[in-house]
Amino acid sequence: MVVIQAATGCKLDQLQSNNRLVWEEKAPQLNPKLKQFINKLAARDYHQRYLSATEALANLPNIGPRDDKPDPLRLIKLITIAASSVIGLAVIALGIKSIPYFTKPKISVDTVKIGTLWKPDAYMGLSNHLEEELIPANYFDFLKDKKINIIIEGDPSLTYEEAQKRIAQKQWDVAFTLSPINSIFALDNDYTYLAAMFPDSTSYEGGIFVRGDSPIQSLDDLQASTIVALGSFNSASSFYMPAYTLYGKTVSVDKGNRGSKIIEKVKNAEVDVGAAAIGDSIRKDDPDLRIIHVSPKIPGSGVYLSPELSQGDRQSLSKVMLNAPSEVQKEANYGPNVPEPDYTEFRKIMARVEEILVCSDFSQNPVNFFCPENTEISQIRARVNGTSFKNNHYLLRVVGEDNQIYTVTIGKELFETIVGSDKLTDIQNKNLAITIPGEPTMTDTGLNIKVNQAQQLQIVD
Repeated sequence: MVVIQAATGCKLDQLQSNNRLVWEEKAPQLNPKLKQFINKLAARDYHQRYLSATEALANLPNIGPRDDKPDPLRLIKLITIAASSVIGLAVIALGIKSIPYFTKPKISVDTVKIGTLWKPDAYMGLSNHLEEELIPANYFDFLKDKKINIIIEGDPSLTYEEAQKRIAQKQWDVAFTLSPINSIFALDNDYTYLAAMFPDSTSYEGGIFVRGDSPIQSLDDLQASTIVALGSFNSASSFYMPAYTLYGKTVSVDKGNRGSKIIEKVKNAEVDVGAAAIGDSIRKDDPDLRIIHVSPKIPGSGVYLSPELSQGDRQSLSKVMLNAPSEVQKEANYGPNVPEPDYTEFRKIMARVEEILVCSDFSQNPVNFFCPENTEISQIRARVNGTSFKNNHYLLRVVGEDNQIYTVTIGKELFETIVGSDKLTDIQNKNLAITIPGEPTMTDTGLNIKVNQAQQLQIVD
C-alpha cells in the first residue's frame, strides 16, 4: 500500500469512485503493469463493499430485494382484512340500531284502534306515545322503520248503542268505555281491564232535579202528566238509576237526551224533571236547579283491551299505557293503580230495571215503570228469517226454537238503537233473545210480538 501511495500520491480509498480511478489523471506516467494491479485491487475492494451494503439492506424490516411479481397470498390477506373491517362496522351499526327492538315492548298487529265516546283530541298525546314506544314484533319490519298505526275512533256524538256494537264486534282494540254500562258490556264480551277512567273519582251519583222555582218538592209529587227528561237507554246516571228510582210510578218520558240537553230543557221549562250525573252534568251549587233525589253510588268506568289481541300484545299495550307520562294519562282521562270497579251491586240494579222495562212501552206516554200484577215474563229465542219495513216500523219474521213463526214489530228509532243501523240486512239471519210480558199476541197473520224498548230484544250473535 505504501508503494502505491508513493507511486500515485493517493491512498487506496481515494483511488475509488464508482470504478473510476482519480489517479489516472494524476499519474499517467505510471508503468502499465503497476496501473493494472492497482485497478484490480481497487475494484475488488469496491465489490466487497457493495456486497456488504446489499446484505445490510436485505436485513432491514420490510425491505429486501424487490420482486416485480405480486404476491397472491398477501393480496388475499389484505382483501380479507378490509372485508372483515367493513363487516365488523356493519355489525356494530346493526347492533346499535337493534337496541330498541330488544328493550322496548313489541306488538304483532299493524294497527291499534282506540275507541272512545269523548273528544278525539284528548287522545292525541296517547297516540303519539304509543307510536313512539311500540315496536313491530317482526324484526324485519323494525329494521325498515315501520311504525304501528294508531287510530282514534269515536267522539261525544257516538251513542252508547253504537259503542256497544263496536265492542261486540271487537272493532276496538282499546275501549275507553266512559260509562259503567259500557264497561259491563265490554266485560261480558271478554274484554280485559287495563285501567280506571277518571281515577280521581272511582264512583259517582245520579241526581233527579227540577228548576229552582218548581213546585215539585219530592218524588211523591210526580204524576202521570209530569214530563221527565231521561238519557239514552244505556246511560247509568240518566236512565238506569232514574228508572230504578221511578219503580212503581207512571210519568211522561222525554227520552234519549244527553246530560247537557237534559239540563237545558229543565232550565227552559221544556220538561218538569231531569236526571243526570251529579258533578259531571249537574253542579251541586247551580242556583237555577234543585236536586230532589240522589241515587246510590254508581261505580266508575274503565279502559279495556280486546280479546282479539294476543296475550303478548295486551301485555305490551298495558306496559306502554300504564307507563305513559302523567300529563298524557290525565288528558286521556285514565290512570293506573286503581282496582277494577266492583259491578256486582250495579248488575243487580240493571237486572231489576230490565225486568221492569219489559212491561214499559216508551212509544207512548204516560209510561208505567212497573209490570201489572201477576204478569209473567216470557223469553223467546229465535232466528231472523226475513225482514221488511212498513208504516215506519221494521217487521221481522223469526223462527223460534219451538219452530213457531213470529212477527216482531219494532219502531224505526228503536230498531236503529238496538241494531246500530237502519239496514234490514244487518239483522237478517241473526239469533235473538226476546223478552215480553205475558205471551205473544195471536192475530190473523199469526203470532205477533211488539218490542217497545231496547231491553226487550238482544242480538245474541
